[in-house]
Amino acid sequence: MSEQRSHTPSKAKKADKDRAAPHAILNILDTGHRPDARARRSLAEFVAQIYAQNGLSAPEREAAIDVLHRFAHDTSLSVRRALAHCLANTPVLPASLARKLAQDVTSVAEPILINALALTDEDLIAIIMQHDDRKQMAIAKRPALTQAVTHMLISQGTKPVVEQTLQNKGAALHPDDAQRAADRFGQSAKVLSAIAKRHDLPANLAIDIILHASIGLETFIKKQIDLPPPFLENLVMRARDEAVLGRLDALPEKTLLTILRRINSKGHLRDSLVLRAVILGDRDLLEAACAVRAEIGLVPARLQLYHRGPHALNKFLDQCGFSAMLEQVIALAVPTLRQSMEGAPLDTQQYQDVIISRIVGNFRTIAPGSPETVIAQLLRLPD
Repeated sequence: MSEQRSHTPSKAKKADKDRAAPHAILNILDTGHRPDARARRSLAEFVAQIYAQNGLSAPEREAAIDVLHRFAHDTSLSVRRALAHCLANTPVLPASLARKLAQDVTSVAEPILINALALTDEDLIAIIMQHDDRKQMAIAKRPALTQAVTHMLISQGTKPVVEQTLQNKGAALHPDDAQRAADRFGQSAKVLSAIAKRHDLPANLAIDIILHASIGLETFIKKQIDLPPPFLENLVMRARDEAVLGRLDALPEKTLLTILRRINSKGHLRDSLVLRAVILGDRDLLEAACAVRAEIGLVPARLQLYHRGPHALNKFLDQCGFSAMLEQVIALAVPTLRQSMEGAPLDTQQYQDVIISRIVGNFRTIAPGSPETVIAQLLRLPD
């Protein structure tokens, strides 16, 4: 206990000396005495740390701010850089000092631009408009960005800056700016992937942006495959739908195969995508998926699907690695799909009615339970 008492006065005295330090340093600077750069850097760090603790009285605080401003104008880069690093995360950083450091050379400004809360949207936008790539990148890394700042970064930034902005979960993003990013950098798979991964955009909007980007779906999937499987699945299905409606060019067989092979190489060619193709009567997608899963060509896949008989079909679907339930549904669809392949026109609505009717009529062979249970299970096919 006595030892604890003996330390208390010394700690109090040290705190008093620390608080008095800004005045003392200010007096030294006022005399015209100029320590060397290393000493000035140490003094700048010392005063910044005292100031950041926010325990100064009003006069002490005023003196500290005066000292910090002087060091912010120091001719030594190392002094200003050390000062910026010490003050970057200080919640009580004066706005005038934050602006001064943010307008400095990049190595000084970066920690302030990334972290300083004192900078307003107007401050940040003014710096963005200076078109300094590294400063824009620093702003793009801030923990939170308003829509106004995000808009300026996407409108004015380089491709890496736009990519970083889109990857920033704290950046508030208006849908128009997602489209603007794609318009500016529609050949960048990284930019488009960052749009796809945004949780604050409707999934359909992100898919629409990617489908109509200048890069093209095949190139996008070749370059960027680290997307959630459901997103990739919806992307492929939307591409098929858009082609049917005439809004996009139809995917050539070779392109469709390339896309599905790339998706499958990452384990993302799921049974659920194949099921959707079967239910919708998308024969091309079903054939391509079977070819990819069985690791054979498209022509052999068609022969196995339509011309080898029920036993060979079941064996082929096993080779594809489909679930038992999906195999049953494909087997129910094949007779009608074969007719369309042989030249009979496929009425999509009539086909879908037939398939649903067959699933309901054969639910006991597909899986145990009621028809509703079977359909629910089909909708939750395993990956």
